[in-house]
Amino acid sequence: MHYAHFTSAAPLDHLSRALDELRRRGFQLCGVAVSAGTGGQSIVAADAGALADIRIDFDARNNFAAENYLARIAGMPGVQGLQGGLRAGSA
Repeated sequence: MHYAHFTSAAPLDHLSRALDELRRRGFQLCGVAVSAGTGGQSIVAADAGALADIRIDFDARNNFAAENYLARIAGMPGVQGLQGGLRAGSA
């Protein structure tokens, strides 16, 4: 299993775009987690400027395909601190 983890000041936009890319590639979505800022802000409040953490777990056909997906996310304006790849313990 692979993952993508990044921060965004526009999480609704970036999450929906990242999930669209996942679907277009035919990958399987395994999990999504979004935590918006601090102090219990909602995702909508984070969309107004506070940074939100977004993590997407997915199964890709191979590492090359997963790396291309991560590159696509990294190219989205406003996505910050992208980390990703094969999850520890996955083969």
